Amino acid sequence: MLLTVEQTLINEALVAKVLQCEKTEAALRASEKKLNELLAHQVASREEERKRIVREIDSNLGKNLVALRTDISALHARTAAHPRLHDWVDKALDNLDSTISSVGQIVAHMRPFQIELGVVAAVEWELDKFERSSGLRCKLSRDAHFDDKALSDEQTLALYRALQECLSNVFRHSLASRVDVSLALLNNAVSMTVGDNGVGFDTGQARKSSSYGLLDVEERMTALGGQLSVTGSRPHGTTVTLSIPLVRFPSRDH
Repeated sequence: MLLTVEQTLINEALVAKVLQCEKTEAALRASEKKLNELLAHQVASREEERKRIVREIDSNLGKNLVALRTDISALHARTAAHPRLHDWVDKALDNLDSTISSVGQIVAHMRPFQIELGVVAAVEWELDKFERSSGLRCKLSRDAHFDDKALSDEQTLALYRALQECLSNVFRHSLASRVDVSLALLNNAVSMTVGDNGVGFDTGQARKSSSYGLLDVEERMTALGGQLSVTGSRPHGTTVTLSIPLVRFPSRDH
């Protein structure tokens, strides 16, 4: 059956529309890929800058502070016969110790030493610290075949930062008494789940100001080709699930 001129024109318009939609979809996929690559580059650059600053602090400021403390300690020992001067030096020594402690905390925040031990050891260390400071019971479970050596430095750090943010949210908002964390390897991807038995929350309010930390975590996951999902309902607690493919996500070299 021959088509009329009108039908032919309609078919041609439909075909053109389909082709245009396919081109638009391809362009969106390409744009999303470039955006993810840019995010990966930004995250990597930020961590490299943190590494550089930590090295500078350790090689310069840290050594100078230790040397200064040695000198002040020697002065402190030699001023015992002069009470007023001895007290002044004692206060100066206390202030210096406080400064050294603050510098150590800044360094630990910028580049936690725990991640050098692998994600399992880092998670265990963070959970133990959180349990002692918050009083909440924490439990870690992992696959028998889980091997954190398969993770890159960026992946380990991303999971560690995500855990810190999740624990912070549990402490501030959940009214929970227990936190359960699990690590697994599924479908060539590493998965971490952080769940609590707290009051839960309305997922429709996930973009409020208190969740900006999770937005940063989501950005890290996206940069590494991973995903983040949050489920929660009142009063059944909240579960955050993160997944990162073991294959390195492509990033720009410039």
